Amino acid sequence: MNQPDRLAFWYEVFMMTLNGIDLGVLLVDSMDCITFANSKAVSLLECSKHAILGSRFGDFMEKVFAPHISNHNDLAQWLEMLDAASSLSMEDLHLDCEIEYVNNIEKRILKLLAIPVSNAAQNRLKTVIAIHDLSGQRKAERILESVSDAVREMNVDLRIDEMLNRLFEIVRHIVDADAMAILWSSSPGNAGGVILGSIPVDFLGGAGIEGLLLGGTHEQGLLVDIIADVEHSLDNARVREEQANSLFSTVFLEKVQQAGMQSLIALPLKLFGSVSGIWVTASRKRNSYNHADVTFLGPVSEHLAVAVKNAVLLHRTRAMYSAAVRALAATVDIRDTYTLHHSENVAAIAKIIATEMGLPREEVEIIELAGLVHDIGKVGIPDEILNKPGPLAPSEMAVMTHHSVLGATILERAGMLSDLAPMVLHHHEWHNGSGYPAGLKGGQIPTGAAILSVADAFDTMISHRIYKNAMPLEGAVDELRRCAGGQFDPAVVNALGKAVQEALDDPGSKYNWLRNVLRAEELGLGPDVVYYGPRTLAEQQGVSRDAITSKELSVIFRITQEMRRLLDLDDLLNHILYIVSTEMHYSDCSILLPDEEGDNLVMSAGLGMSQNSLGLKIPRGTGISWWVMDHGQPQNVPDVGVDERHYEGTPGVASEVYVPLEVRGKRLGVLLVQKAEKYGFTPTDVRLLMAVAGHIASALEVAQLHSQVKKAAETDSLTGLHNRRSTVTALAGFIADARSNKGPGCIAIVLLDVDRLKLVNDNYGHLAGDRVLVHIAEHLSRGFRSNDIVGRFGGDEFIVLLPGVSPELAGNRVKQVISGWLDAKLMDSLGREIPVPSASFGVSCYPIDGIETRVLMATADNKLLAAKSKTHASTR
Repeated sequence: MNQPDRLAFWYEVFMMTLNGIDLGVLLVDSMDCITFANSKAVSLLECSKHAILGSRFGDFMEKVFAPHISNHNDLAQWLEMLDAASSLSMEDLHLDCEIEYVNNIEKRILKLLAIPVSNAAQNRLKTVIAIHDLSGQRKAERILESVSDAVREMNVDLRIDEMLNRLFEIVRHIVDADAMAILWSSSPGNAGGVILGSIPVDFLGGAGIEGLLLGGTHEQGLLVDIIADVEHSLDNARVREEQANSLFSTVFLEKVQQAGMQSLIALPLKLFGSVSGIWVTASRKRNSYNHADVTFLGPVSEHLAVAVKNAVLLHRTRAMYSAAVRALAATVDIRDTYTLHHSENVAAIAKIIATEMGLPREEVEIIELAGLVHDIGKVGIPDEILNKPGPLAPSEMAVMTHHSVLGATILERAGMLSDLAPMVLHHHEWHNGSGYPAGLKGGQIPTGAAILSVADAFDTMISHRIYKNAMPLEGAVDELRRCAGGQFDPAVVNALGKAVQEALDDPGSKYNWLRNVLRAEELGLGPDVVYYGPRTLAEQQGVSRDAITSKELSVIFRITQEMRRLLDLDDLLNHILYIVSTEMHYSDCSILLPDEEGDNLVMSAGLGMSQNSLGLKIPRGTGISWWVMDHGQPQNVPDVGVDERHYEGTPGVASEVYVPLEVRGKRLGVLLVQKAEKYGFTPTDVRLLMAVAGHIASALEVAQLHSQVKKAAETDSLTGLHNRRSTVTALAGFIADARSNKGPGCIAIVLLDVDRLKLVNDNYGHLAGDRVLVHIAEHLSRGFRSNDIVGRFGGDEFIVLLPGVSPELAGNRVKQVISGWLDAKLMDSLGREIPVPSASFGVSCYPIDGIETRVLMATADNKLLAAKSKTHASTR
């Protein structure tokens, strides 16, 4: 083959290569004319090759992209910089630009990169324009970010309506969503289900609707159900006179259609392998969903199942907590049959006033609870005073007025109820400062106390007592207004007056049932925390055995707060233990997590005695902690000396409790609390720790997910070393520390290139080549200090950063590491020994060879090339 033919042959090979790569490529000559466009470029630019070739590059890009991009200025500036750079030395100049390009079908994100091609005299011959379609990558990043946002937002507030609102706002930016609902099965095999929440609030009938919504008991393997056309599915079902071809009943689909929805997607909410509920998202358009949407919705549904379960448990906990408050209030009411239900009346009236005043829902609930226990201090008042039919003597009045102080003291000592204490303490203060016990006035009086004062007086006036008859409704309202500004806060009185008038005038008012409260009849306080509680002391007995203590609620609340604030795993673990220590008073506690291989449980965080054992590794199958991980059951060890399973890790321990940290059937680790004395824990301690363990596990799972995503962005997937980006970032950090005298003044940078790896790939296969790279990475990882950075730079190249090490010492250490991996034998999957290649390397040093990352990397690379040249020359 002669010279022209060879050139033609290689030119053809080069063109075929350019057309085969998944990257748009344009060649632009020195006159700014496009001389070549590969197939990918033609596709991305959506123009014919004839329209591209011969066009002036700048004009062509403006013509194609300007009408369709939002960041036109970025493109214009990039073209100007490219034009200005054409007269400069282009050896190291690479200009890039990222644009959002919206065509008739979808939005694309393209990255444009200009790479100069110059001759020996540094005159530009051509410019290679690389066009990279980042749309898929950005979409994946956006989905991952949205999943993270959804997980975080759904745990901000565990009330179903708030959770659903936050989730809906995130989901509708990823998929079409005009409606959403959560259906929950109260017990296994319950085919009917109940709607816990919906958007809009009346979608499918709204929260609380239950019945034959689902189409029967479903298989545990249920994955996803997509209905592309609700009307079509209904028509088919009616013709066959049987259930539509989906997991939903015909009745359900009719409700969807009545809401104006034309398509829907449903995902199971699974807990411990069983379907506990269904998450439905619906659209007003047909064919809105496909299985690609599961990429985003699937991971969200897994976390939503846990969040909904926690919300259900929290609702039950709040109900039991409120029932406990009601039981406490009943201890006062039951002593006086004439004032029976007074506390409930005051709570109901206080809630109405607070709602009318526009207070936040959380504050309304607290004021309502305070109304239930506002007279709890009367348990310390003698019966002869409390039930005296006539006026009280001065000495008796002194005893009676002390009940607010006594009540506040009782609540403060109750821990979780301490938030109610200020309102109970000051609910007999007067607006003008004439009240008791502190003589507060005006704005000094807590708002809740001012509301309780009006509610208490109002119910007293309209109720029959031993010492008086009931006052007419109109007279009671007039009396409150007469005393406004003196005894009562005028704003509070006005709010109650408006609510009473609205209830009397408008049968459809939200305060319509106020008339039942005013007549002191049997109450129902609506769908809030008190309504579902038992009403008598006899009914309270069953609740009190299962009631969650205020301590547990406090810890659960704190941990829930941490879930939305902390995503760093180490910070989260330390904060959780701090909460367990301060709120639950377990001063010696730790969290054990499996290592990446799953071979050991590692003490990852600890307080008290465990601090000296941080990093302790407990081998699989050893100790009580592994027993708990394997069986998922807590263990109370009263005397570690007689339990043969005990693993001696922390000295001075006499008794322990191990609790599994489990979420959705997956055990993430073990919570361990310890004491220096034997028999230090009771069954109550175990129950308390188990109550909060699920919330700890949920927080831990979110943090671990964040940690995995962060690690994946910084780690080479094959070797587990730092990737190129994170290594370069680390080098920039080392240089910044050196310049500010915060770190060592010299930094050695080593670039290594594995010699003749291609021979291994050719003779033993690429899997063997990967085994070689992993083998080398393991030796590099073990061969340097913990503060050194070892990374894979790309392909068969590695990089090592050694702060505080001279180039000579760095080179000697690298030679030792290379010698180590050459001495070790490596076998392939067929049992053949793989010849492990050596490596060439180059070393540069900050600040001897330069003070910029780019210069230091280039110097090390040049020295590496020189070393490889010597290696090749010596083997010829």
